[in-house]
Amino acid sequence: MTPNPAPPAAIRPRAALPIRLAIWAAERFPPTTAAVVLVAYAAVMLLGRAATHPGALPASATDLATALGALAFYLMVRVFDEHKDFVRDRIAHPDRAVQRGVVSLADLRVVAGVAVAVQVLACLWADHGVGPVGAWWASTMAWIALVAKDFFLGERIAGHSVRQPVASMPVSALACLWMAQTGAGGEPLPWAVAGGLAALGLLVSAVFDLARKLVPEPGGAGRSYAAALGPRRACLVLGAVLLAESAVIAAVQRLVVPGRVAPALVLLAAAPALLTLLWAARPRLAGRATLAALLGQLGVVVAALVGTRGMG
Repeated sequence: MTPNPAPPAAIRPRAALPIRLAIWAAERFPPTTAAVVLVAYAAVMLLGRAATHPGALPASATDLATALGALAFYLMVRVFDEHKDFVRDRIAHPDRAVQRGVVSLADLRVVAGVAVAVQVLACLWADHGVGPVGAWWASTMAWIALVAKDFFLGERIAGHSVRQPVASMPVSALACLWMAQTGAGGEPLPWAVAGGLAALGLLVSAVFDLARKLVPEPGGAGRSYAAALGPRRACLVLGAVLLAESAVIAAVQRLVVPGRVAPALVLLAAAPALLTLLWAARPRLAGRATLAALLGQLGVVVAALVGTRGMG
């Protein structure tokens, strides 16, 4: 990991560490991100439970523990990104908390350590020891370790605007299976459902990454798909990926809860996907509409599962 030099005396922080970490979290892991993570976790966990438990969906304190584990996982990933992108962000984002010296990378390593401990405890709780939940989590962590080393391919992946995020996307597929397994408990996920959830994790990750990085941040800093692909082509790719993600989530939904709710998921995504053609000149609007559609889809999944199966 990249060492974090001490900040200049003029900006060296004097506030207590919890306050400085809160400043960093508000910037890099705001409540809106936490809310999206929790809704995504609830949708995937309930899909895993519905696929392996007939009748009403059982609920327990374990669900709260694994939800905290999911939050801790994405917090850990954010810390990982801070280390991996530190040198580049000193140029592209000099106003961020880490680059200004508000918090150091050493401070964030402590946060990551606590986050990993929370994940391990959540897996042990869900498995009542060592079991399939922990196995999926370990697989996810192994892929993150490969990403940290750029798959030992060096500059052929590191810093590349398309290859690097594409190589990272399987993390979301594995994390999706991990979260689904927390819902399934000790029961194995059906192969069709597991394959659909893995595809869903990949596509949700792609939609989220495309929507967030479709255009440069204010001031023109940072990487963007519009710069790499051109605004029109980037919007077309975003619309196509959103429709593909909609089809997969509808298919998985039909596997676990037969009914008419699945077509609604595709319709929920159709408007922003098609409007990306009209918004090619203003891709920031397309990105925001797509994120709203994604969150709406996940909410529909949760509502459909609870509404049709009930909670026991």
